[in-house]
Amino acid sequence: MVATKGTSATYRELLPEASRDSVDWIARKGLQIEGARVLEVGCGRASTALLLQEQGARVATFDIGLPAVHHARADGLRVFLGDANAMPSKDGILDLIVSVNVVCHLANPRVFFDEALRVLRPGGLVYITWTNWLSPHGGHDFAPYHYLGPRRGYRVALRMKRKERFVQVPYDSLWPNHIGPTLGKMREAGFHVLDVRPRYYPSLSLICRVPLVREFLTWNCQVLLQKPSRD
Repeated sequence: MVATKGTSATYRELLPEASRDSVDWIARKGLQIEGARVLEVGCGRASTALLLQEQGARVATFDIGLPAVHHARADGLRVFLGDANAMPSKDGILDLIVSVNVVCHLANPRVFFDEALRVLRPGGLVYITWTNWLSPHGGHDFAPYHYLGPRRGYRVALRMKRKERFVQVPYDSLWPNHIGPTLGKMREAGFHVLDVRPRYYPSLSLICRVPLVREFLTWNCQVLLQKPSRD
């Protein structure tokens, strides 16, 4: 369990164990991983996609950035340049879509959810994680100043840390994203929400059932969705 590493663990230390927990979770929810057709949206470090491929899934991934594409190809994945709002896939053919820490970088996540519904087969699953805005890491590299508000917090962080720019810029590459409204958009798109829990402390899933508390204490939220079956 990821929580055993403690709060001092770095993201790179947490990632492999978090990915194993996630793949196990997906399998427990009914996906037959061997032979499954999987598309990862925004490959990043591709830790989850690699584990799925090692377990026999047919995995392809794409990213909007060339460095991530080159990294994933070096790890032996099929990878393309692409955009989450226009997925490189035919309608209704995928068993699973994986999206790790992408939603918070999308101006309109609902477009992505609509695309995911389009390319999934009936009964197919979507695994999504993102850093919710009111968590301690919601502002990414300029946290904790994000608690002052997206624009004001960013300006204060620049002055306090004597930087010209951070990697993530509010309303450019990072959008405030809250758990409750995001779950609502997923349901509006037509998905069943199967489960919601913290990614790094999954045993504390009760937190995600308490509307206001979950926004501050979840840190990184993970959700499993299902496209309704035809019948």
